[in-house]
Amino acid sequence: MKRLGRIFLAAFAACLLFCSAGSAADGKIRLGVMRFSSKAESLTDAQAGIITDMFIHALAGSKSIVVVDRDTIESIGDERQMSLSGLSDPSDAAEIGRLAGLQYVMLGFISEFEKETKSQTASFGIGQNIPPTKATIQARVVDVNTSEVVMALSETGISSNHSTALSVEGYSMAQSGGMERESVHAIQDAVWRMAHLIRAEIAEEYSYVVSENGGKFTIDVGLILGVNPGSLYLAYSEGHEILGIDGKPLGRAKIPLAVIRVNRSEAGYSVCSAILGNGDVVRRGDKIEPITADDAKKIAPELPKKRPEF
Repeated sequence: MKRLGRIFLAAFAACLLFCSAGSAADGKIRLGVMRFSSKAESLTDAQAGIITDMFIHALAGSKSIVVVDRDTIESIGDERQMSLSGLSDPSDAAEIGRLAGLQYVMLGFISEFEKETKSQTASFGIGQNIPPTKATIQARVVDVNTSEVVMALSETGISSNHSTALSVEGYSMAQSGGMERESVHAIQDAVWRMAHLIRAEIAEEYSYVVSENGGKFTIDVGLILGVNPGSLYLAYSEGHEILGIDGKPLGRAKIPLAVIRVNRSEAGYSVCSAILGNGDVVRRGDKIEPITADDAKKIAPELPKKRPEF
């Protein structure tokens, strides 16, 4: 039976590698999302598993990333008798990823999960005056060829930012492990922003302002990527190149321009308006990134009245 199992695994892996060659030819990156676990006392591993499904959903609309089915990855792990929980060693995750024909794997856990006892006032028309739930997610993205962690992410989601959540209504009570609606909102709020960072970092898939007209802006992300009315974005431009001590480029300076809020979302785009800063400084081609209401408040003093010259 063990010999038959090894033969099956070899054939299965060969099939996956053949399929991955097709994706490579398409120029798409194959990413596997492993089952997340919980370090929070008030959340079980089974409940934390919904995070995996949320990431798969959030990244499914990417133009550059192919998300591999979780069952495919877990079947290989079961055959090799390896644990694939969010606390797995990166080298183990990389080994499974190579067998599955992946380029990257993501693993992680939820580190904090708590419900506040005091209500918070809604910001910018987002949220309700009810005690919010907070969820902090830790995640690592591993390069399967080198076993190196190329991204280490930590994001705290807040249920009162529920307008940024990814179609919570699409998750049944069974899928969410019986969690309250506010708990699901908090987790999704963190997942939504983390998915944006992953698309930008490993696939260089950024989001942009594609048109501006009379204080209204169209951005190139919509419902497919989890953008809903009320979602907040920072519109920014890139300034001078930043060099390291060795003279190698580290990136470009990020220059905040305005905070914009989504008024209407369609499948592939959204229409927004500026709620902080001078919307007249925002131009077609400026980049955007999702932010929280708290982040928007902190960045407000930095927003320029005139468009900076580069």
